[in-house]
Amino acid sequence: MQLRLPKQKQRDKNDEQRTVKQLVKGYGEQLGEGLRVLKQSFFSRLLIGILVVNFAIAGVFAILPGFSSTYGNVDFYGMLLAASGLGTIIGAACVSLFKLQRVPIAILYATLLSVTGLCFIAMAIGGHPAVVLLLFVFAFIPAGSINVIAFVMIQSAVEEHLLGRVMAAVMGIAAGIAPLGSLIGGAIGSWFSYGVVIVTSGLLLLSVALYWILSKKMRRLPATQELSTDLFQAG
Repeated sequence: MQLRLPKQKQRDKNDEQRTVKQLVKGYGEQLGEGLRVLKQSFFSRLLIGILVVNFAIAGVFAILPGFSSTYGNVDFYGMLLAASGLGTIIGAACVSLFKLQRVPIAILYATLLSVTGLCFIAMAIGGHPAVVLLLFVFAFIPAGSINVIAFVMIQSAVEEHLLGRVMAAVMGIAAGIAPLGSLIGGAIGSWFSYGVVIVTSGLLLLSVALYWILSKKMRRLPATQELSTDLFQAG
């Protein structure tokens, strides 16, 4: 709220004359350019992981009401949502608290996703409601850290004139896979059990962590604080 941006002194007269169709077409072209840029860089490997991660987490949230009902009442569902929010906030704070920007990207991402995957699997095994809530908090601490690191990574490595297009492409891809994850997660939860969905999601996250740590190009990436546009251009 305290940010103050300088007013734009000049406006492009062509912008005032553009129709809605032209604006939509222009946005589509810019989004396509952002996707092409991502495809040609190391971000393409990160995006594969982001797709799987969002798919898995969306599946878990789809069956969360049913899963919480096994612990008695709807209050537990609200507690789980609060636990995920608390974990995300703690994770965001951990980035600066533990200097996570100094850790090589592949090691950092693989470790964080492994924590979430193992917490999901442990949740599915069951136990005391307090233990399940605690596991859910720990499961989303990595999500809070990854959110911060991912934005810093993009802002550090992408050239300024492409930043908006690349960010739009990343957000579009991440958001686009979530409905599919919810649909499939809900269907599997109805056909089998809620535990199957949670365990499967945990295994998917562990597989992404393994993929990132085994990828030679990912292992060559430096820590987030060492990223630059030169690395981005090198792919």
